[in-house]
Amino acid sequence: MLTSLARSQRALSRILEAVADHVENSEQLAGHVAANLKTISEYQRAMVMRLTGQRVRSRQIVGKPGKPWLRKGL
Repeated sequence: MLTSLARSQRALSRILEAVADHVENSEQLAGHVAANLKTISEYQRAMVMRLTGQRVRSRQIVGKPGKPWLRKGL
C-alpha cells in the first residue's frame, strides 16, 4: 500500500509539471487544479492515517520567515 502511495505522489508531480504551462494562462483552470489536488491530498492523508494508525500532522505556517543566515565574508 505504501508503494502505491509513493507511485501516487510521483504521478501527482508529473501531473503538476504537465499542467503548469496551461495553468499559468488561466486563473480559472488554476483554481480547478488546486481544488482537485487538495482533494487528492486529503484522500492520501486519510489512507496513510488508516494504514499506519497514526495521525498525520498538517503543516502550519506561523509568522514570517526570517532573513537567511549567511556566513560573514560571503
